[in-house]
Amino acid sequence: MSDPSYYDITLKLSEIKHLFQESEFDPFIPQQDSSSGIDQIINVLKPQSLTCKLRTTILLPADRLSENLEQSTIEALQCYCTARIERTANDLATLRGRGIRALKRGLLFLALCLLLSTLLDYGWFSRN
Repeated sequence: MSDPSYYDITLKLSEIKHLFQESEFDPFIPQQDSSSGIDQIINVLKPQSLTCKLRTTILLPADRLSENLEQSTIEALQCYCTARIERTANDLATLRGRGIRALKRGLLFLALCLLLSTLLDYGWFSRN
């Protein structure tokens, strides 16, 4: 029975490196997802409105288990998340800069259109 305070996701990977890297697609393995484990998690979570904690279980073949696997995976996830947060922050700053520049150009264009409209409305360009 699952704990309702957690959203559970189970990943079945052939190697722990497939948590971050895409696995090679093999059409002879039915229902194989070649996307990385992180991408699988993101695809599951995108349509969700998470109000609880996430718990992920990673299933690996027995010959792929090692003593420090859990700790090294935690460290790798922390490193991945830090890099992803930095990249997302940079992308957001770039997008914000583009938006501000577009807003400035749009306001300038609006001001010019309003000025031209006012000049035409008062007949300043008429031939009287």
